Amino acid sequence: MSNLSRRSLVAGTAMLPALAVPTLAAAPNADAELLNLIEQAHKAWDGISAACDQLEIAESAMHEWKRRNPKPRLDEPAWQVDWRLPRRLADGGFEEGDTNESFVARLREAVGVSEVRARAWGEREQTAERNARLPEAHSLEVAANDIFSDLVDLITAMPATTMAGMQAKGRLSLRTEHGNMSTPIARSLASDIATGEARS
Repeated sequence: MSNLSRRSLVAGTAMLPALAVPTLAAAPNADAELLNLIEQAHKAWDGISAACDQLEIAESAMHEWKRRNPKPRLDEPAWQVDWRLPRRLADGGFEEGDTNESFVARLREAVGVSEVRARAWGEREQTAERNARLPEAHSLEVAANDIFSDLVDLITAMPATTMAGMQAKGRLSLRTEHGNMSTPIARSLASDIATGEARS
């Protein structure tokens, strides 16, 4: 998350004309490629928002499914009894006429039944995830973030040489200030200001 506040970025952008150092005027379309990348980045950010909405719907559906289908736990006595300690066995696991061997056999049977139930539940969980389109939603969210991240890498590596380019970087940084990409964009903008190469 960015440490820059919206107020500080807005204030910094307002100061841009005063910070620009006079040089030879840049060509009117000098930042055309940068502006195109920033426009794509805004669309990619919209894509992230849409992907996150789909993921939230899928995760909510799975949360409700798990509420209605709780994961099975180990049956008694396997859940509570430590069969390695005879004293604990006598207190919690033995039945009348039991021996160590018979108790261990029952214990292993209980564990086996529980493992079968757990595997069956896991298979039903995977089916529910597919029905909720959770894997697809996860993949879409990852892909959307990758596209935006790649665009940010290109944008931050490309200095703005016009005021329009600097303002476009600033608007993108402000829009994404609650995401992980706001800080590198803001740093790139600060670097552009510091070089004094931007022209109106």
